[in-house]
Amino acid sequence: MGRALVAFDTDHIKAYVFGTSKLKEIRGASALLDRLNREEMPGLAGGTTIYANGGAGLFEVEEEQVSHALDSVTQAYQLSTRTGSITGTSVALPGGSANVQAALALLRHQMRAGKDRSTGPTSPLTHPLLHFCDSCGTEYAESTDAAEGEMLCASCAAKRSEDERVRNEIGGWISGQMPLNRSRLWGRLIDDLRRQGDYPIGGYERPPDFNALGRISSPANYMGLIYADGDGMGKVIEGISDLDELRRFADAVDTAVYQVTQEAIATHLIPHNPPHWPFDVLLLGGDDLVMVTRAQSAIEVALHIVERFPAITQELWGTALSLSASVVLAHVNYPIGSLLSLAESCLKTAKQQQSRRRLQGESLTGGLLNFLVVTSSNHLDYREYYNEVLMERTATDGTLYRTQRPYSVDEMHALLARIRSAQQAPRTKVEQLRQAVFKSRKQGTIDAMMAVLRLRNKGHRNALLELAGPREQQLYLPWVKKDGDWVTQVLDVAELIDFVPGEAAI
Repeated sequence: MGRALVAFDTDHIKAYVFGTSKLKEIRGASALLDRLNREEMPGLAGGTTIYANGGAGLFEVEEEQVSHALDSVTQAYQLSTRTGSITGTSVALPGGSANVQAALALLRHQMRAGKDRSTGPTSPLTHPLLHFCDSCGTEYAESTDAAEGEMLCASCAAKRSEDERVRNEIGGWISGQMPLNRSRLWGRLIDDLRRQGDYPIGGYERPPDFNALGRISSPANYMGLIYADGDGMGKVIEGISDLDELRRFADAVDTAVYQVTQEAIATHLIPHNPPHWPFDVLLLGGDDLVMVTRAQSAIEVALHIVERFPAITQELWGTALSLSASVVLAHVNYPIGSLLSLAESCLKTAKQQQSRRRLQGESLTGGLLNFLVVTSSNHLDYREYYNEVLMERTATDGTLYRTQRPYSVDEMHALLARIRSAQQAPRTKVEQLRQAVFKSRKQGTIDAMMAVLRLRNKGHRNALLELAGPREQQLYLPWVKKDGDWVTQVLDVAELIDFVPGEAAI
C-alpha cells in the first residue's frame, strides 16, 4: 500500500471561540481547541505529523488508515466541542514524500471545496417548555452552573469546564503541586516567564473577566485587543515542495509567534496590581495571535510583536518573515464579538497597505501596525470608518487624509515619540488641533496656528508644531503635503495620547 497526506482545518474557529462575550468561555473554547489540535489530533490521525497547530494539522499516513484518521479526528471534535467542527481531506502521495508540491496544491483545493460544502449549525426549533442557554442563547440548555445561577448548553458548559481545568493547572504549576507541562500554552508561558527572574508569577492569576483588566488600565475601564497575523504565509507554503521543509516552516512560524508574545509580555506587561496579570491570551497558534491587555500597554505590545517577528523567523527559518497587527482600544463593556470584527477589518487594511507599499518599491523590513480607539458604536468596520471619517475628497485641495495609519515599525516609534512630547502640552491645545483637522484645510490651519502660537511655553509650542514635520512644513499645521494630497498625524496623536505611557513610566 502507498502513502497519503491527510489534512485537517478547524471550521469557523473565531465564531466558536468568541461565540459568547464571557472571558472564561472564550479562553475555555480556545484551550479546548488547542488541546484537541496539538495533543489529541496527532494520536488520532496516526502516521507522521508534519504539523498540528493553529487549528490545522497535516499528517503522512498509510493509505488504508486514511478513513480511520478522518473519522477519528472529526468525531473527537464533535464530541468534545458539541458545536465545533473540523474539515478533513486526503490525497494520495505518489512516488514517496520528497517532492509533494502538486499533492499539497491538490490538498489545498480539496480543503477549500470541503469547507464550501460544509453547512453551518442549524438553529433549534423554539418551544415554550425548552430553555435556551443563558450564555450563548442559541442552543438548548442541558445543565446548570450553580455558582453563576445559569442554565447552559453542552457547548458552553464544556468551555467553562475546560477553563476551570486550565485554571487549576496554572495554580498547580505555580505552587509546585503539579509537574509543569510545557506542551500546554500556559505551562510554557509560566516556565519561560519564571526564567526571566524578575517577572512576578506567585500571587497572580489570569483576570476572571474583562472588568478586571479595566480596573488596572489607564484610562480606567478600557482594554486593548491585539490581533496579529503573518503576512503572505500562503505564498511561502505554495513554494515549499518537501514535507521536511514544510514541517520546519510550520514549526518556525508557530514558535516565532509564541516567542514574540512571550517577549512582549515579559517586557511590557509586568503586573503591578495583584492578583491579576494585565493580559490574557485568547488565541495563539500557527501565525495567529489574539490577546487582550491593559489599555496603556496594548500599542507597545503590538509594536514589539511586529518588530521582533522578522528577526526571530530569520533565526528559526533562515528567511525574515513579517507579521502585521491591529490594536483596538475600547471600553471593557464593548461587545467582544464586535471588537474582534473591528480588529479584523483594521488588520485587513494594514495588510492591504503593506502590499501596496511594497508594490510601489518601498523597502519594508516588517509588517504594519494599525489601530483604532472606539468611542461609539457608529462604525463596526474600520474601512467604513476610514472612508467616512478619516478621508475627505475636496475640489480644491485634493484628498485630506486625517490619519497616517497604518504605520511601519520605524514610523510607529516616531509617532510614539511625538505623542510623548505632545503629552507635555496642555490637553486643551491638543483638542483644538484635533478639531482643526475636521475643518477645511485653510480654516483648520488658521485655527491650529492660532492655538499653538498662543502657547507661552516654547517647548510645548515646538512639540505641537513638530506634528506637521520639518520646519518648512509647519506653516501648514496640522497638515503635511504628500503626493498632491494632505495628510496629518494630529488625529492619531489625539486618539492615542491617553493610551501611551509617558517617559517616566517606561
